[in-house]
Amino acid sequence: MKTLKYIGFSLMSLAIIFVLFGLFQDREVSVSRSIVVNAQIDIVFDQFNDLNKRKVWSPWEKQDSTMVATLGEITKGKGANYSWTSPANGDGKLWYTQVVENQLIESALQFGSPEDDPAQGLMIFTEVPDGVNVTWEVHMDMGNNPVMRILGRYLDEIIGATFESGLADMKEIAENEEPLPTIRTVALTSVPFISTLDSCAINEMGPRIQQHYTTLHRYLGENQLATAGFPRTSYLKWDAPTSVTFQQMLIVNTEHVSGKEGIISGMTYGGKAIVIQHLGAYENLAKSWEAIYAYATTNGLELNGVPFEEYENSPVTQQDASQLITNIYLPIK
Repeated sequence: MKTLKYIGFSLMSLAIIFVLFGLFQDREVSVSRSIVVNAQIDIVFDQFNDLNKRKVWSPWEKQDSTMVATLGEITKGKGANYSWTSPANGDGKLWYTQVVENQLIESALQFGSPEDDPAQGLMIFTEVPDGVNVTWEVHMDMGNNPVMRILGRYLDEIIGATFESGLADMKEIAENEEPLPTIRTVALTSVPFISTLDSCAINEMGPRIQQHYTTLHRYLGENQLATAGFPRTSYLKWDAPTSVTFQQMLIVNTEHVSGKEGIISGMTYGGKAIVIQHLGAYENLAKSWEAIYAYATTNGLELNGVPFEEYENSPVTQQDASQLITNIYLPIK
């Protein structure tokens, strides 16, 4: 009986020591890892900001084959979120609470019970001479549970290596991604034009554009006009893929008043605009359109007119689609 008492006393003493040891550990713990990526900051930032891209290099799925991640309705920017289930490591959810373009992404991470306070995730982006320095951090409140506090003591070792693995994979992807073209502000001069107007589904635009160019060039010859700039397509309404209203335009050498039905004449927009040059096939233009609209939003620019494309060459004269040059303009105030 005395032996049992000693054993019980010893166990109780060990439990007290364990609890005291746990309570003397830091309640708030952080893990931080950084890496320099030799790529444009837009490309690096998007690897984190777009959850579809982040999922490709995320280290957690590689470590846990039982994990099933489900993207939310929003996958990019503030409010983007996804959840996961894992028989091995439990369930959780991540959502973006603050996004500052090319600077910062703040997230909340919920592990297990929704009643627990979420951890805070931070991704910080800073341009440096060699590219972009990315810092990935997590800050957690381990509460008053001594077991959790002891776990927190070793959190840097447990999570740090995982962060390093994910950052390395992200770096490889970002450095091999095709660079985004530069966006700049220009002053456009108002010049005379002739044009046609049409509306169709997006998959019908190619043949329609060719027909309109044929009609416009015929009109040039009939009216002793000559081109004085690159052809354009202005987009008046975009309800892709079912309906796009567009104006096919040729810049001409002199002011002209159209006397033919179906041919519109006038003067183009004159004023400030931002422009991005797209090199490559027309099928890939969406990426450049997304980039220029994102730039306008990030910089608080107010749009001031109809956006348009300008074609420095065409598939007729340049059969190598990778060498097609298209300038995309957004008029701004």
